[in-house]
Amino acid sequence: SQMVKNGGNILDAYGIVNVVSPSGLPMRGIVGIVPDPIMFVALNCKNVKESKAFYEQLGFVEQEYPYARPSKGQGQFEPPQPPKSIYMAPSANCMG
Repeated sequence: SQMVKNGGNILDAYGIVNVVSPSGLPMRGIVGIVPDPIMFVALNCKNVKESKAFYEQLGFVEQEYPYARPSKGQGQFEPPQPPKSIYMAPSANCMG
């Protein structure tokens, strides 16, 4: 796994990978159809509106939430988009 190769500590993995980064930041990755295709990183924040404004100042734009599987979050291996969350990317034509 690229996560382990780069110093990540995988806690568990079955469709969703719970991993701790080399700097100690816990992350959850969704495994796509092809091995190790990290699509995006989700950040938990206290105030979504303030966080959105911060990233907009950096040029990020809100986009439709991406899914790795055709079931669009309705299957057993990929959860739906979290309630009240937003998906942002560095530009309108790329992924976050």
